Amino acid sequence: MTATLFYTSTLAHYLITAGVATLTDENLVVFLQQPFLIKDYPLQFYSKERLMSKEARLHWVLPDLAK
Repeated sequence: MTATLFYTSTLAHYLITAGVATLTDENLVVFLQQPFLIKDYPLQFYSKERLMSKEARLHWVLPDLAK
């Protein structure tokens, strides 16, 4: 659940702050270049152990790495 909520909130924040109201080719090109789409992006905020823990899979857990 933590990974899902992390990505959902990250994507929502991007869409809101970038002012994306409609999906255009230009918006999509810029979106696909965002650093949060890199597989290990959440590991900047979470240790692998915490992100893969049973607790994180069942509930929202706060990041354990300072960013």
